[in-house]
Amino acid sequence: MIKLATDEACSPSEAWSIYTALTLHFNPERDYDALKYNFKGPKCSREKFMAHKHRYFFEKIVKEYKTRNTIIEYFLGNIIQGKQWINEYNDAIYQQWLAKIQALTYNFKIDISALAEAADPDNLSFDECIIPSNKSELPLIYKLYKEETISLETLACLNFILHFVDRLDKELNDPLDLAHNISHKIKRYGPLLASNMNIEKNTQAIISSFTF
Repeated sequence: MIKLATDEACSPSEAWSIYTALTLHFNPERDYDALKYNFKGPKCSREKFMAHKHRYFFEKIVKEYKTRNTIIEYFLGNIIQGKQWINEYNDAIYQQWLAKIQALTYNFKIDISALAEAADPDNLSFDECIIPSNKSELPLIYKLYKEETISLETLACLNFILHFVDRLDKELNDPLDLAHNISHKIKRYGPLLASNMNIEKNTQAIISSFTF
């Protein structure tokens, strides 16, 4: 579990507001910070909510998930797992995401080891895995993310330690926004995970994997 809000109950319309806030938060075309606005999306009148085509979904969600924090987690977990439409959201996906969060530090260590292994054939340094010498190529860490070898959680933890994303976005030649879209996810996701990150152990994992 990650702590993002109180354990108070949530109404169906408030659940809709949380859902809207998080979808805006991860939309690369919008400049909306769900944390800044306490996971409150655009205002919705009772009349508008009652006419919403997914109203029954949100009514069901608040019965199954009793606290505001858990509802935030539920929506966040489904969004991060790649679900774009609300009818794709389900508890199994949320539980898969929650398992990753509960093993965040362990998974980071495994991913960094995989990064070091992938860097070895080309004798890449740790810095070169993150900021490529060829600024027209995706960095190795992004390539491995796209291949599902390392997770978005690991990238978010790396950025929390190194603050590499802004530099990478400035230096990389990325006309198709392939790297930019990944960077946006990292920057949006990192602050939501901050309370669960073990910076000391994660830093040690990097040192252990890249010290020969």
